[in-house]
Amino acid sequence: MEWLSGRRRSQQSPAAALAAFDTSVLQIRDWLSAEQEMLRAQPVAVGDYDEIMQHLDKQKVSVLLHLLHLLYPLSANGTSCHLRNIA
Repeated sequence: MEWLSGRRRSQQSPAAALAAFDTSVLQIRDWLSAEQEMLRAQPVAVGDYDEIMQHLDKQKVSVLLHLLHLLYPLSANGTSCHLRNIA
């Protein structure tokens, strides 16, 4: 996070630092909401190791795709369809 580095902090106004912090909080909230939805949509029986591992793998892919969408907004050139087909 840029706003944490000492060099950046001294160059940013308080309003810019607050905006960067607010953006980070919103991204964390969005990620937690996505995680909560995955847990609701994919219940797992406790003690079924294979099922637990299968769902963890699905969640890892979903989280990775979510992060990719946050970091690299996808254009309409078909890349987003390709990423969806991976999962």
